[in-house]
Formats: sequence, C-alpha cells, structure tokens
Amino acid sequence: PSTAQAAKFLKNTNLNSTKFVLFVSVDDFVTYASFSNIPQVKILFFDQVNAFDVMNAEYWAFLNKDMDSFKEMVSQWI
Repeated sequence: PSTAQAAKFLKNTNLNSTKFVLFVSVDDFVTYASFSNIPQVKILFFDQVNAFDVMNAEYWAFLNKDMDSFKEMVSQWI
C-alpha cells in the first residue's frame, strides 16, 4: 500500500494518534515504505527488537502473513 493508504488505515482503526510499533519482515519493502513516513509508527524488523521501542509504544502490530515470525520473536523472550 501507499503511505496515503496506510494513513487511511490508521485513521479508520483509530490508531492515527497512537504511538505503536509495526513489526515487519526484513524483505517487506512495500510495508516498510508505506508506514515509514508516518510519525507515530515505529517500524522494527523482527531481528531488531529492543526494550525501549517495545515499552514506548501503546500498541504492537504485525501483518497476518508475519504471524509465525512474531511468534518466533516472542518465544525467544521466554
């Protein structure tokens, strides 16, 4: 999606004024580019998670296609 579509999605889900982390795969250039210009979105790759960014966000988000990557990332914390 484009940045305009990403911003519209955030507005429609009432996340347009909320700080959140968006986890993306390293090879997902389209999602990265779409959300990277939106100030309240902090984009993190699954292999660069850090405590500061995770705790500073009100919400965490990831795409359905990245569910396995998210589960693998979280399982490393336990």
